[in-house]
Amino acid sequence: ICYCKDCFLEANRGFIPAGAVPPDIMFPLVRITHVMDSCVNCGQCQDACPMELPLSRLIFLLNRELAGIFKYEPGMKVDELPPLRTVTDQELSISGVEVAF
Repeated sequence: ICYCKDCFLEANRGFIPAGAVPPDIMFPLVRITHVMDSCVNCGQCQDACPMELPLSRLIFLLNRELAGIFKYEPGMKVDELPPLRTVTDQELSISGVEVAF
């Protein structure tokens, strides 16, 4: 589901030190932004979360923002790609904007 060519979280960039459980706050924040545009909010991540975070509520709020910006709802049209997965090279090279992937 994630769109990084080289996983931003697993590429030894210091976000998750070896053996760290739970990882620092950056892991869930980066992970949720990478999957939110394809998430149908089934609740499995919240059920599995050892910290009992309200992930379904957070995903709902993020998806509501996506719907407002991109007019997109995950899972509604099978042939439509998630908006964050269709980033073009031109969009990645906007002057003054630094992207993390």
